[in-house]
Amino acid sequence: MISFYFLRIIFAPPFTWLMGKGDRRTEKGKRWNGSYGNARPRRKKKKKTVPRATA
Repeated sequence: MISFYFLRIIFAPPFTWLMGKGDRRTEKGKRWNGSYGNARPRRKKKKKTVPRATA
């Protein structure tokens, strides 16, 4: 017997059923997977400032 999940994959339009945590192309999916990319860019590190010596 063919499972409902298998039929859903075959007959669903591409990538309409894959949204949310499991979708690596969305920001929520990137957070869940722990990866970075265009949907979830890395934060830029702050530059350390060196104090100037006053004369």
